[in-house]
Amino acid sequence: AVRQPNPAWQLKFVPRDIHNKPIAAVATVVKPMHPFADGPEPLLSVQYYTNSLGLQCAPSHAVTGSTVDYPSDAEGSFPLMGLEQGFTLVFPDHLGPESEYAAALPSAYITLDGIRAALAFAPLGLNARTPVGMEGYSGGSIPTMWGASIARRYAPELHIVAAASGGTVANLQHVLKDFDTGAGNALFSLGLSAMFGVNRAFPSLLTPILNAKGVAAGNALKNGCAGNTTDGSTNPTGHFADYTTIPDPLDNPKVDAILKEDGLPVRGATPPMPLYIYQSMLDELVPVADTDALVTTYCSQGTHIAYYVGAVGEHVAFDATMAPTVFAYFTSRFAGLPEVVPPGTKTCN
Repeated sequence: AVRQPNPAWQLKFVPRDIHNKPIAAVATVVKPMHPFADGPEPLLSVQYYTNSLGLQCAPSHAVTGSTVDYPSDAEGSFPLMGLEQGFTLVFPDHLGPESEYAAALPSAYITLDGIRAALAFAPLGLNARTPVGMEGYSGGSIPTMWGASIARRYAPELHIVAAASGGTVANLQHVLKDFDTGAGNALFSLGLSAMFGVNRAFPSLLTPILNAKGVAAGNALKNGCAGNTTDGSTNPTGHFADYTTIPDPLDNPKVDAILKEDGLPVRGATPPMPLYIYQSMLDELVPVADTDALVTTYCSQGTHIAYYVGAVGEHVAFDATMAPTVFAYFTSRFAGLPEVVPPGTKTCN
């Protein structure tokens, strides 16, 4: 909510939904005040962890002064490090017009088409040769890593030189189990919101198994930001089984199949660009073992990865701790120099 001097615009464009049908989407583009010093002006697509079901929580509101969505507020100042380096920024409303929180494929389409929209918008002065980067943490890792994975087949013309992902949601089932019965249970309503968000793209996930309490919770959360209700009721607590007609929805084969489709790695797709992946070993929501496994898979498939595992900060604090390293990484990648990463980072390929 602090005004900046940079020229900025909001663009409407047409990506696809989960059924490959056209939808309207919005992205905010921000131009730096001075050019990038080490080569052609780059474009960085920033995916906030907008873990919300309400459209008022979208980045297009957060970057233009709204303070209703605390995750975007928490990350709000980080991209200023890119503007100071001369990056042009694009902030896609990657959850789409239905705010399909945690639904991966449509968020990837929106992110990649948001990049296309920015490159095509003449006042930014970009072109097809513009070096592009993508970055996101936690909920923002979903559109980032899915976008990186499908870029070669969905948007092969984009010159994406690198992507960075932290607190990466590789196995959605495991993350939801942490919200259900693990250390993340204190934030249960955020996990339940994720289930409702995926259900918007895949209605067979929850709709057939919700009980009356589940229907009421869905109505209370449907326009909220970051797992908060908007009808005056308290945020849902407990376990997923309290809101469904079956004992444990996370052990249901139909639910499991949908959640696996929403995880990483993307079936039949590997990120072709270099990746910087960073993960806290103290993360209470995203198991470090899942990130280890994802990195091992990508390394075996030939992707160049710089992988940093740190021990400073839990899930949210680690985002702030590592933000400067993300922008240092992109500065080096956009300049065509050897990648700048923290000491102790392991690499492959």
